Amino acid sequence: MSSISRRGFVIGTSAVGIAGTQSGCKEAVAQNTWRPLPVGSKIDICGIKYEAECGSNPLAIKAYNSKFVQFTMIPGNGWVEDDPDSNGNERAELDGWKTRFPPKAVLWAAWSMYYEPGPWSTSDWCILRQIYPWSGLVLKPGGVLHWVGGAKGGPRDSFPSRFHTKLEQGTWLHIVERVVLDPDGGEGHWQSWLNGQKVLDIAAPFGTSGKKEYWFKFGIYRGKQGYNSAPVKEIVSIKYANVRFGTDDLSALISAPDSVEMA
Repeated sequence: MSSISRRGFVIGTSAVGIAGTQSGCKEAVAQNTWRPLPVGSKIDICGIKYEAECGSNPLAIKAYNSKFVQFTMIPGNGWVEDDPDSNGNERAELDGWKTRFPPKAVLWAAWSMYYEPGPWSTSDWCILRQIYPWSGLVLKPGGVLHWVGGAKGGPRDSFPSRFHTKLEQGTWLHIVERVVLDPDGGEGHWQSWLNGQKVLDIAAPFGTSGKKEYWFKFGIYRGKQGYNSAPVKEIVSIKYANVRFGTDDLSALISAPDSVEMA
């Protein structure tokens, strides 16, 4: 996973409020229409402040009815702060970099995700969720989704796949995760549930040694079709709903995820 460069400036200052109903979240005023979240705009989702990182095309990131966000990766619509020497990487993401958590915190994440029917991303990697700078859910060519995360003692910059499964288009997937990042101690643990079934339960020194802060990012961040090839050409669109991240216990959502019905 490539690092991002923040160059000390923000493009745009608009703010949009989004909230949910679980774990201390309060429902925002419903807006039954899709509305763009332009690059640099701020959004609050259940107490976490996110910033839109995308290109200038207004289709890149949109929100609907206080709990849905849609990301559309349009070829060439890259974020201006991405390194121009990054070999063609491009993104449409919401970055929670202003709300950070220390190692050893018990972190929970929950969300629902819907890959719009259409072509699979043909990029060598396409990251759909990050707990930065430690792990990602990475979509590989052909629609195979990998749970990727490093632990102290592995090869440098190694992010091995811990679980993988074929992602199904046109249907909602419900994911809950419980993570303790402790690369320099003995309490590291990563658990993940997919549609109510536990798919990952590993105790290891997860995290990045020396890192004192971790935060949540979601959306689409992808590379080329291999290191030396041309940028990918397909448009990829994914919806997220009911995103939660923090230290609140979200175990109730494993068997009873929040509704993904739109008003």
